[in-house]
Amino acid sequence: MATVLAAPSLSLDGPQPVAPEYSLLAQLTPIGTTRLAGAAWWPYPAGPAKLYPHCATGSFADKDLDQDNLDASFAPFTVYMAARCSPLSVSETELRSRARLAFEAIESQGVEMELANGIANPDNPHFGDANADLISGAQSPVVALALLERAIANTGRKGLIHADPAVTTAWAQYLQSDGEMLTTIANGTQVISGDGYSEIDPAGGSLNDPVSEGWAFATGPVLIYRSEMEILFGFDQTINDQVALAERGYLVTWDTTPQTGVLVDFTTTP
Repeated sequence: MATVLAAPSLSLDGPQPVAPEYSLLAQLTPIGTTRLAGAAWWPYPAGPAKLYPHCATGSFADKDLDQDNLDASFAPFTVYMAARCSPLSVSETELRSRARLAFEAIESQGVEMELANGIANPDNPHFGDANADLISGAQSPVVALALLERAIANTGRKGLIHADPAVTTAWAQYLQSDGEMLTTIANGTQVISGDGYSEIDPAGGSLNDPVSEGWAFATGPVLIYRSEMEILFGFDQTINDQVALAERGYLVTWDTTPQTGVLVDFTTTP
């Protein structure tokens, strides 16, 4: 009688995770730093421009010297992802590598989630906080985009538009790409298409229906600081799994002029 021996199962890699092309981190280059701490934001003077008659008579006091500056502080936060596996399946080196690759793919989503909703640090300024200027009612894609462009234009300076991929898909005919940056065709405003923006829940705003609606925001420039990525390794002794934890610290500051949100009904045409 022949004896049949079962061969060990073969472990093959699945598709390698890839970061979205027009995410926040793909379009804005982070500044590397080894130390992260809270920052006191010192903003430039806010717009808009003011006018004065060139040949006016009278004192200098006739000019409006008020300045609409907002003071804000930003605390750092950490984005992380864990990878785990039996020691019989992969080596420590392989598991660390898999954790790194997976983290790099979802890293921007984590930063976007924090910017949108202030999950880790609710006291940080975030797009949907109580200071947001929310436009009333759900708008068609083209009207929503026009309103966000106007909010930026009212500052007299360039800004950013942030939206989830469903909304940016509805804006496809109004956007262009040079292979690295996504911008509006009409004004060249940079558009961040972020997976982490898909569940923005503004304070005082209606909850978006993920089937047909999504929030989009216009903001001032965003500046990103981040630390080196760390891969922590250990064992979960309860089930004898090895665990690799990929994480990185972030400090993200942004100009809160403007901070305008609009609910987009991306099933509406045009």
